Amino acid sequence: MGQQVEELKTLVAQLRASQAQMVRELAKASEAKAADTRPAEPNLRPKVSALTPPPPRPAAPPPVRKPKPAYSSSPSYSPAPLAAAPAAPLPPVQAAAPPPAPPQQTIADDGAPVVRPPMPLR
Repeated sequence: MGQQVEELKTLVAQLRASQAQMVRELAKASEAKAADTRPAEPNLRPKVSALTPPPPRPAAPPPVRKPKPAYSSSPSYSPAPLAAAPAAPLPPVQAAAPPPAPPQQTIADDGAPVVRPPMPLR
């Protein structure tokens, strides 16, 4: 057990040393890259401000639409004219039915009413 602990300690030390070396190499590489960068190329496109309106575009012609196909000369369905049928009188409005009478409560042997759950909905 002690030998494994010592091996783990040396392994951790090696990992820390290699990590520190990698950090130094990356720092050197980034410094070299910053020195090698050349000045930015001039932008050949002019900058367009958000405040200036875009140049006017020519109006596009409306899309060409095909005419609807003609219906057959002998339609299989002919709706009845609405004005020809007389309006039927509405039935008289009846008052709402009175609520059903509460069911009789069943009384248990001890004299207390028996409470039952409501009927399930269909």
